Amino acid sequence: MLDIAKRSAEHAARPKRLPLFLSMNFSALRAPRRHGFTVVELVIVIATFAVLTAVVSPTFVEIARKTKFDPVVEEMRTMENALVHYYADTGSLKPLENIAGITDSVQDPAHKHLISGDGREGWSGPYAEELPSESGYGGTYDIDVISDSQAKIILGTREELGGVYPAMLETLNHLLDGDKDLKRGLVWGDASGINYGVNFVRL
Repeated sequence: MLDIAKRSAEHAARPKRLPLFLSMNFSALRAPRRHGFTVVELVIVIATFAVLTAVVSPTFVEIARKTKFDPVVEEMRTMENALVHYYADTGSLKPLENIAGITDSVQDPAHKHLISGDGREGWSGPYAEELPSESGYGGTYDIDVISDSQAKIILGTREELGGVYPAMLETLNHLLDGDKDLKRGLVWGDASGINYGVNFVRL
């Protein structure tokens, strides 16, 4: 009996061993940590960035180019709308032949015909709250009557617009005309400046 008790005490005093799978050093099995990128990874990142830049950059450039001249587009459309409604009410644009450049004066012929009233039968304006005399990029506005129903809005000259002339002409042509011909159509450029036809297409 004493022998059994002695063996039990010796067994209890022995250090307990962990199961084999718990005693394994798993840290030795882990993949070694890497620092930085491999050459292949760097090439992939650079190539991806280059592709994204090539795709996105032209879009932002185009948006910036279009929005830059938005005020000029709106001014052209304001005057076009005024001329169209004047013609619809009075039946002729001929009275506007005496416009020789648009000024800020209320005595200006353009102001009289399109805003304050010129006494023509059927006149029911004003056809605009105000008429721009010049663009924010230089260049004065003018209206040139071609016939009873046709006219053109002129902004320019090349000298007045300076370095913005080519970009402005291209943008106005794109937004107001839609073709790529800068010498014909609804929008074209010539010695007088940038022209926008109202009921008129230059052939």
